[in-house]
Amino acid sequence: MISYCPKCGKPVADDATFCPECGAPLKASQPAQPAQPGYSKPKEDVGQKPDNNLILAIITTVVCCMPLGVWAIVLASKVDNLWNSGQYAQARENADKAKKISIIGIVAGGVFSVVYLILTFGIYGAAIFADLY
Repeated sequence: MISYCPKCGKPVADDATFCPECGAPLKASQPAQPAQPGYSKPKEDVGQKPDNNLILAIITTVVCCMPLGVWAIVLASKVDNLWNSGQYAQARENADKAKKISIIGIVAGGVFSVVYLILTFGIYGAAIFADLY
């Protein structure tokens, strides 16, 4: 017989004392009913909605690295819908990924710009130097 946690509705082992998902104490004498499909923890238990980092993703796209910026925009645009549908962990994961990818894009764009400038001025300087002698 499968038991379910009375708090979060996740399946638990019959001999479990606490739910491995949410940590709620379990009553061994009375198995709980499974939760409704799509059930998630109440908003009180999950904290505030994470920042979707959309502005950072847009800046990354426009200024630094378009491929990574577009990927970050796609992830950031899903955060609000996921949060509102009760998928809090997925919303936080998308927000964190969007921020991480945006930062990687900004760093990559900066490194590329510095290397480009060094090579451009190095070649230009070498050409000017060669003309002088």
